[in-house]
Amino acid sequence: MDAQLKAKWVETLRSGEFAQTRGKLFRGEGYDYLPAGYCCLGVLAKIQGCELVSENHKIFLNDKEVPNPQGEVLPESLRGRMSAADMIFLASKNDAGKSFDWLADYIEKNL
Repeated sequence: MDAQLKAKWVETLRSGEFAQTRGKLFRGEGYDYLPAGYCCLGVLAKIQGCELVSENHKIFLNDKEVPNPQGEVLPESLRGRMSAADMIFLASKNDAGKSFDWLADYIEKNL
């Protein structure tokens, strides 16, 4: 993973700037029973300048839709050279309730 992107991601996860949710890259207010916010991968997309739409899992970068066939994970173009296995591991830990601080520590040490 690119060192600058990784450092910015870790810093942002620890900043408290983003509320955390589970099961989606982004969940808007009043969308369903889980809290509004971002998963750790949604935060990674946001720091790269993306806009996320919760209702249909769409990702936009510079007003252009980024193809995202998986829906709830990031397409290769936004992973920062992270392996699919690492991405799925982080998503599963996020969805299991690990905090952004825990995830930041893991990313810092292991990616």
